[in-house]
Amino acid sequence: MSNPDLPPRIPGDRRGWLTFTAGLDIALQNAEDSTQAADFDAGTQKRSRPATDTEKTLLRALGLRLPEDRPGATEADRLHTTVEFLSSTLRRRTWPALADQTPTP
Repeated sequence: MSNPDLPPRIPGDRRGWLTFTAGLDIALQNAEDSTQAADFDAGTQKRSRPATDTEKTLLRALGLRLPEDRPGATEADRLHTTVEFLSSTLRRRTWPALADQTPTP
């Protein structure tokens, strides 16, 4: 996936870094909607899972450096997403491996 043009982010949003002021390109939005449905269907309040290709594309587009992109990276460096439901429908995604970075506004 190429580096997409993204709408402005909503800074400080409780849902996490991948919240934007407008919809994404249709393919990205469909993938994000599918991931949200799968996270909801998993039925757990908090869990960790491998980051999706779409999440990784969006994070890279925000200027973040993923551990798996480093030279010599191994399967152990694969990016994981922490999914937490703050309420029955409010999902927050974080990436502990990226905690020392700040996304581009």
